[in-house]
Amino acid sequence: MSANTIPDVPDTNTAIDQVIGALYASVDTLRKQVETGMLDAAKDVILNTRQILFAGIGGGSSMITQEAANRFFRLGIPSFHVSDSYLLQMRAATLGPGDTLFLVSASGEADAIVGAAEIANGYGATTICVTKPGTRLAAAAKVPVLINVPEDRAIFKPTASRYVHLVVIDALATAVAQESADTTKENLRRIRASLTAYHGRTGPQPLGD
Repeated sequence: MSANTIPDVPDTNTAIDQVIGALYASVDTLRKQVETGMLDAAKDVILNTRQILFAGIGGGSSMITQEAANRFFRLGIPSFHVSDSYLLQMRAATLGPGDTLFLVSASGEADAIVGAAEIANGYGATTICVTKPGTRLAAAAKVPVLINVPEDRAIFKPTASRYVHLVVIDALATAVAQESADTTKENLRRIRASLTAYHGRTGPQPLGD
């Protein structure tokens, strides 16, 4: 290809089909691999936690953990998010018994993430992770949720693993909400009332989001 040649750019429909195809394939892989026991163990920890610190380093993982904190505070659980590696080490050191450090990592090998898990474990916090099996993070976390999603070799397509990680977060949030329905409903009622007072009635909205 010469320097003046413009590469073919797929039209909108083709690009959408490619992304949706990757989403379907990734979620199908998750469904075949996920063990309900792993999710139940993570759910039980969350139901009994005092607070959750969600952490991810990098674009995809940090986005997922930020969304996780957004979802779980709505259920009445103090939830926070951090994506800075230095701040993560410090925050992990402040956790203790009754606290949870929830880590998401596509590689499972980032030093900052593994180190934070080891620090939190040392001070008695419970560590949950969503990552690949056979990684350092999988070995370090007390409650590992392990999913192996092969990444697409097409370099122009966004990573597919983040779809899977978001499904895991959504499944856990749903399970926790159902298990603690009375508390959850009261928190969602308060949220709706606060939003109504803020900008008026706008009709039914998904408060889980």
